[in-house]
Amino acid sequence: MRFSLLAVSCVLFSSASVFADESGFALDAASAEALERTKTMLTDPARRAEAVSDPSSPAAAADRNLKSLGLSQESQDQAYRISAEILEKWVHESGGNVETMKVRAKDAGRDPAGFAKEMSPAQLEQIRKMSQEIPGGHSTPN
Repeated sequence: MRFSLLAVSCVLFSSASVFADESGFALDAASAEALERTKTMLTDPARRAEAVSDPSSPAAAADRNLKSLGLSQESQDQAYRISAEILEKWVHESGGNVETMKVRAKDAGRDPAGFAKEMSPAQLEQIRKMSQEIPGGHSTPN
């Protein structure tokens, strides 16, 4: 898998993980509400701006990483939407277990190609299109 696709995938992952509520999920009503708030934070530009307002926060660092790729604002917003989808999937698949999600996050960082296999064809196509915006970017899988 080419570098640009991997770079976008890693940024997508890091975006989702740093915005996640670290308190742990049991997927009860309060946890479901926390997940929805986090997804809103990822997908609503105004809420996201609040979350990244502290330049020393992990959320701000993830946002800077995404911006450094040189993507259009539309593609950045799409990256955050995909991140929200991935976060929701991981929350449900892990039963809300934060430690399990952290392990998956580390695994995704070590094996971006494996992480890409977890994505839907639509998500991969969206990432492929985003990767074409990156200077020198390539989008051809292995």
